[in-house]
Parts: sequence; structure tokens; C-alpha cells
Amino acid sequence: MPKRVILEISDSRVTLTPIGAGAALTERRDAGRDGGQSCDPASAAPMIRALVERAGCAGSRAVVLAASAECAVEFRSTPAPAAQARDAAALALRESCGFEPGADPVAVTVLGRDASGEPPVTHTLAAGERGAWARALIDEIERAGLRVDAVIPPRAVTIACAASVARQTHGAGLVATLWLGEDDAALAASEDGRLLLLRPVDAGVGRLVAAMTRPIMSERGEVRLTDADAREILTCTGVPAPGDEVDAATGLRGADVLPAIQPVLQRLVVEIKQSLRFGLSDPDRARAALRIDGSGALIPNLARVLADEAELPMDDAAPPSHGHAPRRVEQAEALASSLNLLPRSAVTTRASGSARRGLLVGLGLAALALAVDAGATALETRSLRLKIAQLAPIAAQIEASRTRYVSASARYASAQAEAARLAETAPARANWGALLADLSRLTPEAIELKRISGAYKDGEPIAAVEGAARAESDEEARRAISDFARSLGESGLVSLATLGGVRRTGDEWAFTVEVRLTPVRRSPGGVAEMEETP
Repeated sequence: MPKRVILEISDSRVTLTPIGAGAALTERRDAGRDGGQSCDPASAAPMIRALVERAGCAGSRAVVLAASAECAVEFRSTPAPAAQARDAAALALRESCGFEPGADPVAVTVLGRDASGEPPVTHTLAAGERGAWARALIDEIERAGLRVDAVIPPRAVTIACAASVARQTHGAGLVATLWLGEDDAALAASEDGRLLLLRPVDAGVGRLVAAMTRPIMSERGEVRLTDADAREILTCTGVPAPGDEVDAATGLRGADVLPAIQPVLQRLVVEIKQSLRFGLSDPDRARAALRIDGSGALIPNLARVLADEAELPMDDAAPPSHGHAPRRVEQAEALASSLNLLPRSAVTTRASGSARRGLLVGLGLAALALAVDAGATALETRSLRLKIAQLAPIAAQIEASRTRYVSASARYASAQAEAARLAETAPARANWGALLADLSRLTPEAIELKRISGAYKDGEPIAAVEGAARAESDEEARRAISDFARSLGESGLVSLATLGGVRRTGDEWAFTVEVRLTPVRRSPGGVAEMEETP
């Protein structure tokens, strides 16, 4: 019997992995779920009991990877020493999510510190959970026969895996690593072990599997794959080309499967492109290469398809760490001591139970357990109050600045509205200088401009462009005039260009083009703006 196990619970499955002894066991829910991370303790209980019985691990200690819908996980890079960065991350998470001190557990761990940058930054991972949900989950798990040592959000483990892989990329240039897990993913950009970007991605291999278990039409009719069939196809065939044979038994081809999985692939591509676009500078993004790791690295052609669609080269400097399962277990064990969301009440209950057993030898242990718990709660509360008091002057300054900003914004909006009203009554003007520049650019060698005149007709600016065309043939001359008139009409300065009379005068063709200019009005900010032409 294993002494310690990893128990991972999601919306679609429960997986029990004995640490150092035996293979992982999985119980899955009904097909069609897309692998969300939140779980309901009561509905997961039957699967947990079945796995404990199959593994014969009743009495083992468990590190639980699970999260409620209200769980929060935040990665931060703070230009401060580790202790200050950790305090800032905890305060920010409690403030943004409303976690109650003493009731809702919050934990912060340091993933690393980059001292090579300017300024040096500390990378922290903070997580918080609702205490009531965590206690309900622990009760169900312990009724199934396991003893819970730690509760960790699965997303935190995924982020830690991505950070661990990214910080090991030395000498490979700038690499964007997509750690693609079963239920979620994380994208980390790094260079020589220095983290430049890390953010979660709401997609995983489970989404691809769920997409393939929905009805798929083939030449032989409708095909419904089981979860196991879909996973086998992904592992063996991967992302197919349209003409590839995917499954001979059902007649599925790549052209049948691709429409089903394309939305998931597109979601990953968008996440990669948007993350790099907003997280890296243009020069850094231009030299980034893409690497896929985690369980998604086992899907053939997936890395190539994502790299091609994201317009990034593939990073082949180092092969993916196909030992993704051991790495996930390793990260889960590491976080069990530094990012543990086991509620204080659960610890108190165990301490109280031990104290009650200790009554046979003295009541002092019970009093000590209660005193330690009360003291820890009071200490945490006093610490938070002290930090709030220290931040109060800064908060007051921020509030005063915000008030001034709101007042200034209101005055500016009022001025803008008045300027807009005045601009509506101002007469239209023509950007004659820009028109002359455009004419110079658009006039071909075969055409010579003779005269340009401007006027206002019914309040609208009109220009008359007179010229002549010379060419080897009459047809070429007329074509040059027609092309010139069309080019003028396509100019952003012109709303309409009308070709007038064309006549032969000697060895050239004379013509006139009437040009209706796009009006320019005074913008509220005092800058000339061009009206859009429908």
C-alpha cells in the first residue's frame, strides 16, 4: 500500500497517483464534459471511494489537487525582496477576492527571483480558497479512507510546471513554452532562465478529447468515439492533415476530425498570439520560438500546427520533457508545503482530536492546541491590521488623486462636448495641400496636368482637374485617363471623382475630372479630422 498519493479532482475526472509505487488510476464522468477544473465534493465522492478501493490505499496520506469555482490563483512579478513580494501578493489576493482572514485559506510561494534584470524581480504564486468548500471536500476524501495533508489548486501546479521548464531554458534564446496539461495550460516566455511572461491558458488536452467524443460525420455516416478511442487517436495520429486516414474501422479521415477540434486549436493559437503580443516588446516577440511541453507534447503534429498558426518558429534546441507526469507530481509535492490551502479549522480539528486522545495523560495538550490556534489567528489578524494601517496613507493619496482625476475628466468631457457642438456648425474646409500632394503621386507619365481649380459648391469643396494624355495609340491614352480618374476616386481625400468630357486636340487627348473632396472639419481637440465617406 502506498504511503502517499496525489489525488487530482476536476469536473470531468478523478485521478489517483501513488507516489513512487504503481501507475495512476482514473475514474471519468460521463462523456461530453470539457474538463473544467472546478469540482463538487459530493458528486466526486463515489469516484474517490472507487479509486481508493481499486488502489488499496485506505489510510494513505494524500496531496489533493482540486479547486472550487471561487478559487483564485495569481502569478505576480514584483520588484521587491521575497518577503515583501510575498506579503504584497497575499494582501492583493485577499483584497481582490474577498477572502476572510482565519476562515478562507490564502497561501503564497516564491517561484524564483531574477536578479539579472533591472530592477530585480521576485516571482510569486498566490492562491486562495473558500474554507467551507475545502472542509466539505476534505470530509468526503477522509470518509473514503485517505488522510489529507494538503489542498492545492490544479492551476497552481500547472503554472509551477511552466515556470520550472521555462527557467531551465538556458542558451536557447527567447522561448515561449506552452505547458499543455489535461485540464488547463500555462504559457511562459523566458530567456536564459529569466522569466519574461507567465499566464494561465484556459484550454487543455481534455478539451480536444471532449470535442472528438461529440458526433462526427464521415463518409460512412455518423461516428461517436468513446473517451478512450479519442485519446488513442490523439496519441497515435495527433492532429491530422485533411487527407490522412484517422481510423480505418470507422472510416474517419482528417477532413472529418479537423472541424471538431479546430475551435480548441484556434483557442490555443489566439491565447499564444495575444499573450506574446501584450506581454513582450516587438523586438522580443520577433525572435521568440515556440515549445510545447506537458501531456500535449505527446500529441503528434500539435506543436507544428500551433507554431505555424501562431506564425512562430518551433524551438528544437531541447526535446519536450515527456516525463510530464513525474514533473507534475514533483511540483505538487513541492507546493504541498509552500502553497497549502488546508483550512485552519481542519488543522484545529485534528489538533483537538489529538488533544482529546491525550486527555488520558493530561488536559494540557488540549489547552495548548487551542491556545496555539487562537494565537495564530490573532497574530494573523494583527499582522493584517498593521499592514492595512501602513498602507492607509498611500490609499488616501490614491483616493485624492482619483478624485482630482474624475473632476478633471468631467471638465474635459464638457469642453469636448462644447467643441463638438461648435465643430458641427463650422463650415467644411478642404485639405487642398494634401490633394496637390496626392495628385503629384497619382499622375502617371502619360498624363500632363494643365490646370487645377478649386471652389465650393453648395458648401462642399470641389476641384476641377484639367489635363491631357499622350500615348502611342488612342486606346492607350483613353485607358490612361480612365485609370487616372479611378485612382483619384480611390484616394482617401476624395469622396467622388467624375470624368467629364474627353476630346482629341491635335496629338493629345484633353480631359477634365471633377473631384468632390472629403470635407475636413475642426475636431473637438482642435485638430483637423477628415469625415468618413460612406
